[in-house]
Amino acid sequence: MSEANFRRGLRSAVRGLWSKVINESQFIDAMQSAIQRNLTVAWQEGATECGISADELSEAEIEARDAFIDDQFTYLSGFGDAIVENGDNRLKDLYSRIELWVNRYGEIRDKAKAMACADQKLEWRINVRCKEHCSSCTRLNGKVKRGSYWNKTILPRSRDLECGGWRCCCSLMVTDKPVSKGKLSW
Repeated sequence: MSEANFRRGLRSAVRGLWSKVINESQFIDAMQSAIQRNLTVAWQEGATECGISADELSEAEIEARDAFIDDQFTYLSGFGDAIVENGDNRLKDLYSRIELWVNRYGEIRDKAKAMACADQKLEWRINVRCKEHCSSCTRLNGKVKRGSYWNKTILPRSRDLECGGWRCCCSLMVTDKPVSKGKLSW
C-alpha cells in the first residue's frame, strides 16, 4: 500500500458520489474504509521502520493511531454535503481537497515512527561472566519487552529480584528480536 493507493481509494469514492453512482451514505462508508485501511498501513510503515511489528504495538500507540483515524471521519459528512450541493463542480476541484487526506498518510507514518523509536525493544541478558544467577534473572533472561515495560515493572539490579539486585550483573540490551508475549514473572 502507499499514498498512491490511498489517493485512488479516496478519488473513487468522490467520483462515485459526484457522478451519482453511489449515495452519500455509501460515500461515507467508502471514505471511512479507505481512510481506516490506508492510515493503518501508514502507521505500521512508521512503526516498522523502528522494528515494531503490528502485533507489537503498545496500547498507547493503538489509541493514538485510532484517535488520529477517527478524527479524519469528522470531516466526511461536510465533504459529502459539499459534493452533493455543488454537483456541477469540476471533479478536478474536488480531487484537490483529497490531497488534504493524502498528506495525512505521511503525518500518521511519522507519528508512529516517533512513538515507536522513542521506546526501543530491550532484551534482558545475564552476563555470562557472573558465576551465579538468581532464579528471577534466569527466568527473565532472553525476554524482550519495550523499555517502558521494563521501567514500569522490573529492572536489572532491582531490589525486587530474588537476589535483591545487589549482586546482579544483568543488563537490558537493544534488540531486533520479537517482543515476548504475555506478562512476565520473576
